[in-house]
Amino acid sequence: MSESSSSAHQYSSAPRPAHHREEAPGRHRLSPGETFPAHTFADPEHSAADLHDLCQMQARLRLTLEGFPADPAQLDRIYDAESLLTLTGLTVVGFRGLCRTDVSAALQEEVARVDMALGAHLERDQSRMILGYSTRQLGPHEWLNLVVLRSEAGLQYWHRSPLHRYAAQELSPQLYQGIRLHTASLPQGLSGALHLLATKYYAFGAAPWQAQRSYGGGDLGAGERQRAVATRAG
Repeated sequence: MSESSSSAHQYSSAPRPAHHREEAPGRHRLSPGETFPAHTFADPEHSAADLHDLCQMQARLRLTLEGFPADPAQLDRIYDAESLLTLTGLTVVGFRGLCRTDVSAALQEEVARVDMALGAHLERDQSRMILGYSTRQLGPHEWLNLVVLRSEAGLQYWHRSPLHRYAAQELSPQLYQGIRLHTASLPQGLSGALHLLATKYYAFGAAPWQAQRSYGGGDLGAGERQRAVATRAG
């Protein structure tokens, strides 16, 4: 998938097909290979492409931890280097966001303030549930984050953070056109394979939309992986 393929029209709303299931009020539940024509940004191939990019970020983070020169295209915030290098059974959150093009200077300043505050909180936090937080810009308005957690319990820790709730509930709808939020695992640790477990999709704007997809086999199918890599290579 090229950077331009996650363009704004993928986040636009259209009449919803009547046959799609809803997991909770307003949230659709999608099967591993299912598409939703009104929101093509939720197609499985885009999640496969995100997984490809997250794996590249994972490899770059590993190189940084091993002492290789930093990559200026990726910001790695490391909170527990030893655990990142040695622990297995890690949990990962991947965040792919397409920003709006009409973001005000005031909103940008508030986002930067909250980002700095979150970073400072994680630096001070003694639980070290969040081991590392990496960010890469993929296009003029596209960002991808890789958050490595000590365990699955880190997901609840993250969700309980008042700053994170504020960013997710108040800032994100103003900042983004759409988000793909992935949950994944690293059973063998940072040097092993990254397995995608579930993806939540959020489209903002005049007609907000949400969906969730779980991957029953613990990962995307080989076909989606191959199509995503081939598309990016082209």
